[in-house]
Amino acid sequence: MSETSADISPNEMRVVDVNGEPFTVVNLEGQYYAFSDTCTHRGCSLHEGQIVAQTQIQCPCHGARFDMKTGQVLGGPTQESVKSLPVAVQDGKLVLGGA
Repeated sequence: MSETSADISPNEMRVVDVNGEPFTVVNLEGQYYAFSDTCTHRGCSLHEGQIVAQTQIQCPCHGARFDMKTGQVLGGPTQESVKSLPVAVQDGKLVLGGA
């Protein structure tokens, strides 16, 4: 991943490749979160959804909601959480844990 903290504006989301898997990275007021971009319900892209209730992302297709910090599912129709990765800023570059 080659994104820097300056590449993602506040409340912006960007898809990055992590070992061949798409992850959404979001900047929430300087705090960065990374989670699988693929909804566990029908495979829609979560980066096309909207941020709701502080650290929740809502899928644009069927309204499933996930916690951006943990990937935990917070509202159906899915029952399966998405993967999440810790994000650190090192020398201005975003570093995803486990990547």
